[in-house]
Amino acid sequence: RSSDLQPGYETLKQRGEEMIARSAGADKDISAKVVQDKLDQMVFIWEDIQALTEEREARLLDVMELAEKFWCDHLALVVTIKDTQDFIREMEEPGVDPSVVKQQQEAAEALREEIDGLQEELDIVVTLGAELIAACGEPDKPVVNKSIDELNLAWDTLNKTWKERIDKLDEAMQAALQYQDGLQAIFDWVDIAGTKLDSMPPIGTDLETVKQQIAELKQYKSEAYQQADRKS
Repeated sequence: RSSDLQPGYETLKQRGEEMIARSAGADKDISAKVVQDKLDQMVFIWEDIQALTEEREARLLDVMELAEKFWCDHLALVVTIKDTQDFIREMEEPGVDPSVVKQQQEAAEALREEIDGLQEELDIVVTLGAELIAACGEPDKPVVNKSIDELNLAWDTLNKTWKERIDKLDEAMQAALQYQDGLQAIFDWVDIAGTKLDSMPPIGTDLETVKQQIAELKQYKSEAYQQADRKS
């Protein structure tokens, strides 16, 4: 390190200046001129080393700050994504009543907004990762690359999990509405069938009339069953 060489450098510089001071001067004494040239060369090299050292130190500090921010933000986002995914998977199964399913759909859409809000954080972390890859040495580049790939995979998995949830809710809503419509149709048919049955004439007293009424009842039952099958 240059700091270790500092005492030696200062000693040599001081001795050289003392030697020149005891001479007639570098412009008059050839030996003093040689010492002065060597001294100037040493100072130039020393200052160049100092400048390069300070530049490298500044770059290292910048990379360290960048790395700390990247890994901190990376970890926080990974945890958030995992927690969100676990939250989706632990949600209640889709309901059977349309009003319940609607509430579940609204909750899923609200969660979608929160997930979309994470997109900006993801972009920032990926950008930091790209900057870190450009700044760090070759041995560390694969590590950063792998962490970014894992983050992107976790993000894709989260979006897939949410899509599966919303698809299940859409299917549940469709099934609930179909069931509700079918049930209402059955109720409507029962009312109509009951009214028609009530409007049938009293049972006859002669055999022919009874036979005719039995035939009409069979016809009614046949039509009723066919209607019921269509409604269900």
